[in-house]
Amino acid sequence: CMDCNHIMGHGYQYIVASHLALENAENMPRFINKGYTGERSKGLLEKWQEDVIDNKPAVLSILVGANDGGHGYFTGITPDETAQIYETNLRAILEKTRFFAKFLPYIIIQQSILKSKQMK
Repeated sequence: CMDCNHIMGHGYQYIVASHLALENAENMPRFINKGYTGERSKGLLEKWQEDVIDNKPAVLSILVGANDGGHGYFTGITPDETAQIYETNLRAILEKTRFFAKFLPYIIIQQSILKSKQMK
């Protein structure tokens, strides 16, 4: 028996996966949560091929940014520098995604606390 509470975490991904699994039980959808506690956009970018692209998702949800902000704050990187690093990494993630995105019916990007002027 799969324990979705531990596989999917306790956030929005658990709520969405539970709802979609109930609505689509006859299709037995598979959900993969590749979130890592404390992960920043840099780490997400480094693992993107293995964690996401190689799994060939039908729907993709990206939630990243809060840890970038915290890391910048605690290491003395200015908010503008932190936002630029985040934006650069997120754009690289999206660029990698474009090569297989034609197979995705939806890409959902939820920016967290970091918002650069150009990406609003």
